[in-house]
Amino acid sequence: MENRKIGIIGCGNISAVYLKNLREQFEGVEVCAVCDTNRVLAERAAETYHIPYVYDNADELCKNPEIRTIVVLTTPGTHAELCKKALLAGKNAYCEKPLGTDLKAAAEVVQIAREKGLHIGCAPDTYMGAAIQTGHKLIKDGWIGLPIGARCNVIMFGPETWHPNPAFFYKKGAGPVLDWGPYYISALAYLLGPVRRVSSVAKKTYGIRKMTCKERYGQEIEVEVPTYISGILEHESGTVSTIIITFDACSEASLDMEIMGTDGTLVIPNPDTFGAGKMVRYKRLERIHHDLEKNEWFEIPYLFGNSDNSRGLGLVDMLNAIEEKRLHCANGDFAYHVLEVMLALEQPGDGSAVEIQSRF
Repeated sequence: MENRKIGIIGCGNISAVYLKNLREQFEGVEVCAVCDTNRVLAERAAETYHIPYVYDNADELCKNPEIRTIVVLTTPGTHAELCKKALLAGKNAYCEKPLGTDLKAAAEVVQIAREKGLHIGCAPDTYMGAAIQTGHKLIKDGWIGLPIGARCNVIMFGPETWHPNPAFFYKKGAGPVLDWGPYYISALAYLLGPVRRVSSVAKKTYGIRKMTCKERYGQEIEVEVPTYISGILEHESGTVSTIIITFDACSEASLDMEIMGTDGTLVIPNPDTFGAGKMVRYKRLERIHHDLEKNEWFEIPYLFGNSDNSRGLGLVDMLNAIEEKRLHCANGDFAYHVLEVMLALEQPGDGSAVEIQSRF
C-alpha cells in the first residue's frame, strides 16, 4: 500500500467520481490527501471520504512524504504546471484530460518524467473500458477487414446550460476540442493507430454566450476559442477519420463512433462513457445487391469488463505498471500525441494539412 498512497489536487465536479471509485471500485489505492485553493471544498471531500490530510496549497501537498502519486483534477490550464510541480517533488503524476494546453509545456512534463524515472499519466481512460476494448479486439480479429475510415459527430449545445461554473469552457485552453476531443481522439488513436496529418476548418460562432444554468442564469461569457470544428485525421495506417465537434448546435446524429472497413462496420458507444447500457453493433458488408436487404445490424456482447463509470481506471493501471515495471496504457507519450492532434484541429485555417510530429 505504501506505493499506492495518492494525493488529489482539485476538489471540483470531477473529483467526486474519482474519490468514489477509488474508495469503492478499485482495491489497494489509498487517497491520503486532498487539496483545493477553495479549502472548503477540500475539507468537504476529506470529511466525506475520511481523508486525513487537507491542503489549500499544492506546494505543501507535494512535501508530504507519504504521498507517492499526485492526481491533478483542476481546470485544463493548470494541468501541466501542477504535474511538473509533482514530478519535480519526486512524485508520479496523473491528470485529468488534457495533458496541457500547449505543446511546449506538455513536452516538458513528459521529459521530466522520463529523466527522473517517474510515471506520468493522463485521462481519458474510457478507451480502456468495455466498449472500446471490445471494438479493438473485433478490429484486430478482422471482423471489419481492413479499416477504411471512421466517423464521429460530437454535436451538442454548450455546457452553459448545465455546468454550475461554465466560463472556463470558453477560455483559451478549453473549448469543445480540448474538452470533448480527448475522448474521441484518444479512442481513434487507440483503435486505428497514430495520426500523421490533420486538416480542419474551425470557427467561433458566437462571441458572447449567455449562461442558463441555475447557478449563474443570465450571466455572459466572452468566447476565446473556436466552437465549431470540422476535421480530417489521416492515420499512419492509411485509415481516414472525420470528426465534427461543436458546442453550437443540436443534431439527431448519435454521439457513437462508426468504424468502417472493407468487410463490415462497427458502431462503438460514445467514448465519453465506458459503454454501460449499450453494446457494440456490427454489420457485415454485402457485395451482392439482392442480399442487401437481408443485411442486419447485430449487437455484440462486451468481451471485457469495466462498462460502468470506471474513471480512475487509467490511474490504477499506472499504479499497477509502477509495481510491474511496465508502461501503462494512458501514458504521457500517448497523451502528448492526442494533444498535438487536438491543437492541430483547433487552428483556424482553410483546411490545409498540418503534419503531426509525435508518435506513441
